Amino acid sequence: MIGNDIIDIAEAYKINWRRKGFLKKIFNKNEQDLILNSENSGLMVWLLWSMKESAYKISLRQNLNRVLNPSNFDCEFRIIKSNLYSGKVFFYSSIYSTNTKISEEIISTIAVYGDSYFSYKIIQGIIKCSSTDYSNQHKMLYDFTLKEIARRINRPLNSLSIKKDFIGIPRLYLNNFLLNIPISLSHHGNYAAYAINC
Repeated sequence: MIGNDIIDIAEAYKINWRRKGFLKKIFNKNEQDLILNSENSGLMVWLLWSMKESAYKISLRQNLNRVLNPSNFDCEFRIIKSNLYSGKVFFYSSIYSTNTKISEEIISTIAVYGDSYFSYKIIQGIIKCSSTDYSNQHKMLYDFTLKEIARRINRPLNSLSIKKDFIGIPRLYLNNFLLNIPISLSHHGNYAAYAINC
């Protein structure tokens, strides 16, 4: 199982994370301390949020429960190099391994279920959208993802589709038959991303 998240840093920085109650609602005490003691507190807020969001997408698939309490997702990470972070997110008895890349424009996280990120074969794509309109981004991301999958599995593009299930999880279909190829989709601000486990 996989989950992903993308954050447009310029868009995220418009949010006042210092307002009363914001940190306490989303982050546990250790994470709040990490944020407040960081050289770049704003970036730390969104790094941790991206890890939580990508892990949440997997827990949603497991538990089929849309209730999100971000402070229950406990993050830890280590810096691999200046723009690459390897982490773990703990949610009750589950462990999610994460890989986060940061550039000047975006934070992009992929999470997998279990203790080892590198035991999965993950394909990721990131696109800069020409519009911030949700419907346009949604269609652009679906089209972009389907083209990549069609190429990877050598199937005609018009035979593939993505449909959301009853809880809103995107599922991949070949001629209306559900495929066992997990996908995760995300968009924020001017960016969109997919992750495929194939």
